[in-house]
Amino acid sequence: MVVEVLVGAGFWAPRRVKQTARRANQNILGKWRIYMGNRINRYRCEVALAVGVSIAGLNACMAEMGPTDSDPDESAASVQEPIIAGAEVIQVTERAKLWRGGTVAVFVNCPANTQVVGGGYSWEGAGGVGSVRVYSSKIGGNSWWANAINLSNTQDAYVDVFAQCLKGTTANASILQWSPETTIPAGGTATAQVGCPDNILAGGGFVGNSAVQVYQNTPKVVNGTNMWFVAARNLNSSQATTFRAQAICVWGVNGTSTVKNKRVLSVPAGGEVTFNSATCPAETLLGSGGSFFSNGTSNTIRATLRNSTPSLWTTTMTNNDSAANTGQLNTLCLELWPLP
Repeated sequence: MVVEVLVGAGFWAPRRVKQTARRANQNILGKWRIYMGNRINRYRCEVALAVGVSIAGLNACMAEMGPTDSDPDESAASVQEPIIAGAEVIQVTERAKLWRGGTVAVFVNCPANTQVVGGGYSWEGAGGVGSVRVYSSKIGGNSWWANAINLSNTQDAYVDVFAQCLKGTTANASILQWSPETTIPAGGTATAQVGCPDNILAGGGFVGNSAVQVYQNTPKVVNGTNMWFVAARNLNSSQATTFRAQAICVWGVNGTSTVKNKRVLSVPAGGEVTFNSATCPAETLLGSGGSFFSNGTSNTIRATLRNSTPSLWTTTMTNNDSAANTGQLNTLCLELWPLP
């Protein structure tokens, strides 16, 4: 069996690493055969299965073995390019009316032969800035859901939910990872984060209740690992509440995801700013994105969705503080290739 992952070492460009349990006379020799390099040089190393493979060890192994042009155990037909031809992430949407003083749950399904890998939401109407609170934005089956409350007793609003759907690949599931249930003290704040230990982080979300106001909902790199990070405030000043973060992990393809940032803008006190992400590199796909404020905890995210330009993510951030604040937008760029 061959397992493929993506690594980078020193100045070497990220490249597929093949770990092969080699057989001779039906006996496993117990070697990892590792290929690594860039488009100019390709290096081959062999280490014992029981030995941990560090970046320093890979560099030393490459220096000893030298470059090689090919794997004698691998046919040319099995070499795969980093991106799957025809793969794309499409966005589908659904709108629901949010009556004055009411709540709503709205969802949108990904089409047949696609797999949900993330989502987002936006709202309009009601009483303007801060009139609607989205307290859940989450995966459910092959759909994306949003839950919202209208804080205006005089004006209706509309909530749009967006699903990011991966098509044209062998991906056959989105594996949901949950953070531990996180308690927010009365009137306080808390954070939750979760990643994909063995899979590809493509998106994420959060689940709370109508007292939860989310002011950070974004992919982040935490201690060298891609995580989905959520920060929230409990607007109930007399009772604690809970929330959880979600990470959406792609299953059925090989690959990796990279957190790309940032587009940093100043958001004036009491104001809103809409801005777009930087584009993902060539030969990668835009998965999902998210945003956060660098300081302040009374802020909200009014909209987070894919731009009409497929390679851009858009967010609208509301600053409810009395001073200007800085907002940042992060995106997940996916590099995928087929299973062997």
